[in-house]
Amino acid sequence: MKRLTLQQEIEIAEGNIKGLLHFQAFHEDNEEVQMALLEWAKELKRLKGLAEVKTHKNGFEYTEKVTVRGRDRYLLNGEIVALQCIACKDAFELGGFSKNKKGVAGKYSQCKNCDRKQTSQWTKNNPERKQAQNKRNSKRWYNDNKAHKLATHHNWRAEQLSLKATLTSEMIEELSWSRQGRCFLTGRADVELDIDHALPLSRGGGSTLGNLILIDARLNQMKGQQTLIEFLERPEVQAIVDPAHVEETLRMLANYNSMRVQAYELHVEQVAEKADRERKKERQKLKKQLKVIK
Repeated sequence: MKRLTLQQEIEIAEGNIKGLLHFQAFHEDNEEVQMALLEWAKELKRLKGLAEVKTHKNGFEYTEKVTVRGRDRYLLNGEIVALQCIACKDAFELGGFSKNKKGVAGKYSQCKNCDRKQTSQWTKNNPERKQAQNKRNSKRWYNDNKAHKLATHHNWRAEQLSLKATLTSEMIEELSWSRQGRCFLTGRADVELDIDHALPLSRGGGSTLGNLILIDARLNQMKGQQTLIEFLERPEVQAIVDPAHVEETLRMLANYNSMRVQAYELHVEQVAEKADRERKKERQKLKKQLKVIK
């Protein structure tokens, strides 16, 4: 049978007194009712005396301590506010225990301190198993957060060159599902895909949804620092790519940049040429500085 809390016992006593007072209103001379009222009044006084707020040595307040299966629970007005750790036998507020849906008050039976000590000791005694566990967790995290990782990486690369960096994990996922895992240029699904900047970062492109495509890793290596437009003009590339997929890709990039295809191609050419001129100026400036040093 489940033990009643002190608060529940007080509520029962108050309910009985109310019931007896109501009964007494119609039976004023009933001595048994009067005796019962006195007994319940004494019981209520006793229970409320037990319900005085006490302060534990660890700083939390409670009105009742209940022991269940050898483990203390501390209640404040009927609610659990602290628990005893089964390892160190000390009592702590609920915040001192990690979450566990199946545990008492949704907490583990050991306090966080004892958990840390136990984990530390296990790690010390099992270094190889801990290393294997970390490797599994790292791989699982990467697989679960691959889109976030890619977005962060490409944004970082763009930021190093003071270029636009607005990618999110949702954009990477949108890019991945837009062609059902197919290469944006060939339409093939049986190849390893790489994220490529249509306008390379080195030539003024940014890490934005309107500058990224998914293409065959081998094509990405062939492309190098060329813009997508320059790359598609190469005869050997034209023999590999699928015209329908190329057209769809160019239309997609133009739409993301709020342009028509021809305007987008001209825009890419102008930005790349400007970046090339600036890079050439920097090289010439560096050569002059080296001559002065010599």
